[in-house]
Parts: sequence; C-alpha cells; structure tokens
Amino acid sequence: RKSRPFSDIVLVLIERECGAGGFFGGDAPAFAASLLFRDRRRCRLEGGMSTTGTGRGPQHLHEAAEKIRAFLGLPQTNIPILNIPRAPKEERAANDESGEAESGLARWLACQGIAPRFEEPLQQHDWAVPPE
Repeated sequence: RKSRPFSDIVLVLIERECGAGGFFGGDAPAFAASLLFRDRRRCRLEGGMSTTGTGRGPQHLHEAAEKIRAFLGLPQTNIPILNIPRAPKEERAANDESGEAESGLARWLACQGIAPRFEEPLQQHDWAVPPE
C-alpha cells in the first residue's frame, strides 16, 4: 500500500546504511531520512547519500528531518539515527540473479532512483542515536 495516513507515522529518523558505499561503492555509510510507521515498516524519503565525517550524516539532512517532524507534530525531542546493516553478500548475489539489481539501475536511469519507497520491518533496531 503506497498511501498511509499521517497518524500512522510514529517517528522521523535518519537511516545510516553501514557499508553501503553509495552508488559507486566504497566504505562510506549512506544516510537517508525515513519515516517509521506503527507496523514497524519504514519509508525512505531519499535514495541515500554517502558521506564521511561525524557518522551522523549531513547537517542539512538533520534540518530537513526536523522540519518534517515539526510538520507532523510528533512528540519526539531528537532525530534518531538507525544503523541499517548492508545485506549479506549471499542476499545481494541472489538479488542480482533475480533481476533486482537491474531494476534498481533502471530506476536510476528513469530518474526515479531516489523516489520514496517502503522497506520491510526490522526485527531489531540498532540505534546509533536512540529516540528520545
């Protein structure tokens, strides 16, 4: 389901995908603003940007997340950072064989690479900066 009511959003956060390396590889983590829903699904609002430095992501991303939090009127007092592990090598290889990698490239070539998308719920949350 692509549309959901604002009332289902429980948290605005920044995801830090560890070992993502961005579009061209590398070791820098990728950061993206996300929404967490009541059913624990996440919606990434950006494709993610690789950056090195503080490990918190770019300041403008924090500012944008704070504006979204204020707009939604959420009671959280900070913008938490959630570590998202990179998929294991075997899973990435299976996705490559299933054509998922090609569809990801096709999204970028169609200028839809950073379109918001829902992610599966996580069983555990590894908070670099926990919500308050």
